[in-house]
Parts: sequence; C-alpha cells; structure tokens
Amino acid sequence: MSRETKTAGPCFSCTTSPDHCASTLGDEWILNDKGYTSCGSCYFDKIFVGQQNICKHAHYLGDPLKCCLGQDPGNQRTCDPNYNLDNPKCDNAMIEYCGSGNKWLTDSKCVEWTSRRPSVAAPYIMKYCDNFNVLGVDSNCRAWCLANPGSCDAGAVKYCQTKKQGETFCNCINSNVPGVQVTCIDRDCQNVGYRTVNMTNPNKCPSICYTSINAKGNVNYTNNVVKCGSSSTVSNSERGKPASNSSSALPSAAPKSSFAENKSIVVAGGVSMAVVIMCVLLLFIL
Repeated sequence: MSRETKTAGPCFSCTTSPDHCASTLGDEWILNDKGYTSCGSCYFDKIFVGQQNICKHAHYLGDPLKCCLGQDPGNQRTCDPNYNLDNPKCDNAMIEYCGSGNKWLTDSKCVEWTSRRPSVAAPYIMKYCDNFNVLGVDSNCRAWCLANPGSCDAGAVKYCQTKKQGETFCNCINSNVPGVQVTCIDRDCQNVGYRTVNMTNPNKCPSICYTSINAKGNVNYTNNVVKCGSSSTVSNSERGKPASNSSSALPSAAPKSSFAENKSIVVAGGVSMAVVIMCVLLLFIL
C-alpha cells in the first residue's frame, strides 16, 4: 500500500473532519492522523501563515479491468501496481473481458494476456475453438489448434469431414494413410496439419526397416527410409545397399557376373594359344 502523503486545502483550512481528505483529493485518501495532529504548517516565502491538513494515500480503488488494460480509471482513482497482465490479479478480469464476445484471439489485449498466461487462458480458448462451426469461420482458431495439437479433436474431426483433399488444416485427419502412423509417413501431414491426441504420441512410429502400407489413393512418402541397426536414415539414392552390422538388413542387389567382365580376356587367350600351336607344327614340318 502506498504511504504517499499530500496536503489538502489552503492554509487556515485544517480540520478534524475525517472526510476532508477524500472530498479534496479523492476517496483513496484519509487523514494522516487523528484530529489536529494531522495538521501541518504551511508557509509562504518561508513565513508561517497557518495550517492545513496532511492526508495519506490509503487505498487503490481503480477499476481492476481498466487497470489491467492499462486505462486511466478516472474519478481521482489510481491502479494497484500489481494489476498488470503478468499478474494473477488480472486473470478474473481478463477472463470475463475476453470471454465476452469471444475476443480471445482478436483483441490485442486478450492476445497479449493469453501469451503471458497461456496455462490459464488455454482451457477457455479450447472451449471456444473446439467447435466445427467456429473452425469454419475463424482462421485464428485454426491457427491456434495447429499450434496446440490435441486441443481441438472433436471440432477438427467434424470440420475435416466436410473438407475435400487440399485443406492443409486437415492433412493429417484426411490422410490416406490409415491409423496413427500418418504422422510417421505422410509428408503433407508432417509439414502442416492438425494432429489429434493419438497422433501426437511419439511412441507410435514403428522402429522397423520396412513397412507395408495398405493405402487408397496417392500417398506422399517421406524421402527417408529407416537404416536397420541404427537410428540414422539413408536417402532414396542409397536404398538397396546393405546396412552395416545388421543381420536384418534388406538384401542388396545381386552382384554382376564376372563372366561378362572377363569375356574379352578369355577370347584373347584362346587366339594366342592357337598361334603357338601352329608355330610348333611348322617347325616339325620344316
């Protein structure tokens, strides 16, 4: 509480009335002391000319919402310094203000408050945004749901049932890849798309070398395959190469036959042998 003091009224006006300070300075002020002990001397050009009341600031009576919004509360009232958007004292006022007309994601002060008090604001935003009708008209809600996977499941599933392929918000829900592995396999879903609670479980992606996928239509696969025996990946250009130190690696392509490579050597060797034999025969004849 403030301990600020002020003088009230002109000289010769000191009074014992308890309402004197409030009527002069506002209802946040009271007499500094009881009776005439609250009177102080007043001077003009260092010459004593009389006495006037000394008042002290006793209360902060500014409207909480106006104070939280940074507005002047008026009526000679002031704001409690604790009324700021980082402080829990503003929570109730902001919940009521932002919830009136669902200004959670549009009013600048509501956006600021939700960013500073996300854990308090989230349940209220979720209640508003997890509705397929709202998702259809409020792009701010779709953006919030994308940033908070698992928060808008019911509304998102119903919303995406009415959307055709190509709605990026629905890339995961409307993917042709069945089950929760969509986030492991479908590249469009990995890039952007609302993920339900089941899709956000990091343990759902299988740790295997090859997965058989039964999907209808075109499926966009990631440009990586799991490299057996390690946690690394290899690009498409390396597919077919055996993984090191793993008996479970996919078989590599069969090695080329050495016959084709050595064919010219065999033919050349045969011709040379024939020439040698003919030379020997000619020596015996001659």
